[in-house]
Amino acid sequence: MKAIRTISNIPKQQRVARKLDVYIAEFLNGQIEKFIAIPKKPELVGKKIFWQYWHQGVNSTTSKIVVECLRSVEKYRGDHEVILLTSKTVWDYIELPQFVFEKLGKDKFNLAKLSNLIRLNLLSAYGGVWLDATLYLTASIDKQLLNLDFFAFQRSKIPPPDARIFQKFDPLYFSWDPNFLARMLSSFMIAKPRNKIIADLLSILLEYWKKEKKAGHYYFFQICFNRMVHHDEWKNLNSEIVGDTDCHRLQVVSHVKFDRNIFEEIKLKSSIHKLTYRFDRFGQIPQGSFFDLIANGKIEIA
Repeated sequence: MKAIRTISNIPKQQRVARKLDVYIAEFLNGQIEKFIAIPKKPELVGKKIFWQYWHQGVNSTTSKIVVECLRSVEKYRGDHEVILLTSKTVWDYIELPQFVFEKLGKDKFNLAKLSNLIRLNLLSAYGGVWLDATLYLTASIDKQLLNLDFFAFQRSKIPPPDARIFQKFDPLYFSWDPNFLARMLSSFMIAKPRNKIIADLLSILLEYWKKEKKAGHYYFFQICFNRMVHHDEWKNLNSEIVGDTDCHRLQVVSHVKFDRNIFEEIKLKSSIHKLTYRFDRFGQIPQGSFFDLIANGKIEIA
């Protein structure tokens, strides 16, 4: 059944891809105006910054998973400044066209899609590192990674030996079928100011927001990226492919009873872990599980 869900998702992705191909071609032909991300705090351009965003701000109702993820970033920030933005403070740093706000909330142009524009805008204007509020760190981020002009985790062409585990866990995201187009993780991105991939992706997505009546696909951000990096314009600017499975391993075992050996093995593979707060939100965290210990700040001492 899950394999069928993956296969049935491919035609939807392909339809959106064909539409995005038109926008990409128009951009390359100079028919789409380049959006220039203006830093409203120019003194921060090029600084070592971890950008994070939690729309409503952190308060007593915030998911425990989110709170612990944010704490982990603060713990392992090194010499980077952490700037956690909210729906009120983000506009002190960047601007977006008015049509974005007019369309927001309509036909799946939702807060998740808005956050895509926010991360691209911040990275284009200032550079730095974007970390979703559900990213959990278990060590400092590799300095070689932090020094790259651009980086995002992306799907490897060759499936890892345990690919089936990930496909079973999330068949709508994990697939190694060459026709499957959502192949990058937008939750963790690194860029220097004015990085061409970031800036051009932002321009194309803004044009899509401006002209389209429907978002078309949950992963249209990732699909657009995938189509872009196959063009000569951006192909050589893409980062070396580092697979997106290791950074999901902790989430895959999230409901399993905590095991110190498994946790240590996962940490050896990656210090960056993509989690989710939706189970916390619905009160579905099993007692004694990995998520239970993370949510209650006990996993490092268990």
